[in-house]
Amino acid sequence: MGIVSEASKQQIRDRVPLEDLVREYHVHLVPSGRRLKGLCPFHAEKTPSFSIDVEKQYFYCFGCHAGGDLFSFVKVIHHVDYPEALEILARRAGVVLQYVDGRGSVRGGHGVDRESLSAIHDSLELAQIAQV
Repeated sequence: MGIVSEASKQQIRDRVPLEDLVREYHVHLVPSGRRLKGLCPFHAEKTPSFSIDVEKQYFYCFGCHAGGDLFSFVKVIHHVDYPEALEILARRAGVVLQYVDGRGSVRGGHGVDRESLSAIHDSLELAQIAQV
């Protein structure tokens, strides 16, 4: 399949502000200096220890020590791995993930390039002819 291109990741970052994503999980965020603070969605607490640096688009919880960017947030909140977090966020952002193979070539869609699609199409045609 390859690695998701940096351009695809950046499109997601541009379309999904971390603070908006966190609020979708019912975290009430309030301004605190240059940051936003709220109760951590990852553990029970009575005083806010969850913080978002809006400028850098990173979060950190001083209680459970969870931290990272929006991809990390989705990984932890949904208990998924990084590729699944990318897919969740890509769907939310309306981004079609582009993949980079080992040669540095970018492939669109779900990791299938034109050459592969053409080969699949030819194989399906042959299979249909064989059934007749």
